[in-house]
Amino acid sequence: MNWRAILFALAVLLLSPLAAEAANFTQGAGPATKFGTHEIVLRGNGGVANPFDTNATVTFTPPSGAGNAKTVKAFYDGGNTWRARVYVSEAGTWTWSSASAIDAGLNGNSGSFVANPSTLKGIVRRHPSNPKAFVTDDGQWFPMIMEWGSLLFTQDKTDWQAFIHDAAVMGVNMIIANASGDKGQASPPGPSDPTAVDPWLGVGSVDYTRYDLTQFQTVDTREIYTLNNYPNMYYEWVMLANSTFGDGGTYWLSLASTIRHNTLDYMIARWAAFPNLMWLNMLGDTDYTQATAQAFARDVGSYVVAHDPWHHSFSVRGIRDQAFQFLGAGDTTWVGRVSLMTSYPEGAGEIHPYDSSAYHVSNADQYQEGYGGPFANARYFFRWSFWSWLLAGGSSNHGSFYAVDPPYLTSGYTGLDSVPYLWKYFQDRNIDLGLFQPQPGLMADNRPGAIQENISESMELLRRGGTEFIVYHPNYGVGMETPGATPDPNVAAGFTLNLTSYPGAFTAEWYRPHDGVAQSAGTISGGVVRNFTAPWVGYDAVLRLVLTSSTNPPNAPANLTISSIQSSRIAGDSAATFSAFQTQFRSGHSLAR
Repeated sequence: MNWRAILFALAVLLLSPLAAEAANFTQGAGPATKFGTHEIVLRGNGGVANPFDTNATVTFTPPSGAGNAKTVKAFYDGGNTWRARVYVSEAGTWTWSSASAIDAGLNGNSGSFVANPSTLKGIVRRHPSNPKAFVTDDGQWFPMIMEWGSLLFTQDKTDWQAFIHDAAVMGVNMIIANASGDKGQASPPGPSDPTAVDPWLGVGSVDYTRYDLTQFQTVDTREIYTLNNYPNMYYEWVMLANSTFGDGGTYWLSLASTIRHNTLDYMIARWAAFPNLMWLNMLGDTDYTQATAQAFARDVGSYVVAHDPWHHSFSVRGIRDQAFQFLGAGDTTWVGRVSLMTSYPEGAGEIHPYDSSAYHVSNADQYQEGYGGPFANARYFFRWSFWSWLLAGGSSNHGSFYAVDPPYLTSGYTGLDSVPYLWKYFQDRNIDLGLFQPQPGLMADNRPGAIQENISESMELLRRGGTEFIVYHPNYGVGMETPGATPDPNVAAGFTLNLTSYPGAFTAEWYRPHDGVAQSAGTISGGVVRNFTAPWVGYDAVLRLVLTSSTNPPNAPANLTISSIQSSRIAGDSAATFSAFQTQFRSGHSLAR
């Protein structure tokens, strides 16, 4: 039995319900969980003409005192129920009190709950040492390893639990999903189209003062399930549906500002307290070079960021291969990252035009495996994309097929098969890429007899001062930047590395991203230009150099080849490996640590 068959059998067993679901989403008198979400349920008068118009707030005061209190809007959720949610940023005793000028049942309530310490990661923030990188509130570096799941919150998707599970098993930690349940099938967009999906109640005759509770509750159920069962899984949370608002923002901007702001307020009230999301407006197919589309993006982005109590990162994404349009001085208050839609971006060439910007750059969409193929070697193609973008200081994604979104382990796809070894590489070595900076110009391809088509655009290098270097070489063969991309079966990855400005003794290690094989390469001296040749023919490779002393060792070899390397297998294709990944996801321990 091959490893995929073993993994599938393991997944079937793990898909059974958990014996005891983790309590990361909590209610009432507690106990709550630090870096989780806590909810207070209030009872008001749902029999008024429009309960969505009933204003109520809840003030949550943390253990550190009133100076860090958060006042949030309570949102109506049907019947006589209003809910208020808080992101639990501290351990200890919290207090809360409610206020409403028009509903006595929602006014003057109070209580307390105790938040316990936890292993949750918390909200994703900019890295304190590098604005292009991310950390979570627990202080850990956060790499974005993304998968498309645009249908995940759609009401009629019955295999959503399997989709989340399979993504987690494969090492994905960010799913792009439409919170509005968008099917992306409307043409033209608008409220009169029965296939359009928007936040409001009704189709054809839309009531802009009421919201589609069935859809909002569907999203809540699946998000709470994720937070409790897969706490290391995050979402790029698409607020407004492409099928409804993919007209360049004309429809959205035609609505009164009170409708737009009330709608965004409702979304913020329901969702902003969840730690595991990053806002994304639209999925694509919007030409943001147009003035109306830019006004649409700025209207939504500036309002959400100004009113989100916990300041989640916000971005927008436009049409394929379009430059990001929101790097002006007026956009710094709401843009949190650059989000691109590319074609075949296994090499990270698209990221380098943004090297001078102070934003993380993500390849948030490309031709997905089920849409842009057939791929000659999808496992290699998407592995190349993940590693090259990560070592260029950004992030990339896989994507199955947006119109279907099948769970990965039953899809027949192979594009995520090497991703668990990416996670394991950084976890085992305790690497924080936020402390590194890209500098691909230090390396050049030197493979004898290999194809030399723009390889310099595909090799990536990160440097941490003069003490550590991580290099990725794709060792591509044919079909560069097309679905036909394959590794060169006849040569080993090889390159020169200019260490002239970096003297000292470095320990060297090779890593094979295909399957997690690592091999020590001993110690080499810096201060010169050195040649490196990977110990495997026909594979892409990663080289890591770590400074051990400031003086060069005597007689250090100038070339590292297979003859000078001792092999030691640290990971491989086994059910036990993937079981460990799944156990860590469900227990809340980060695979990136």
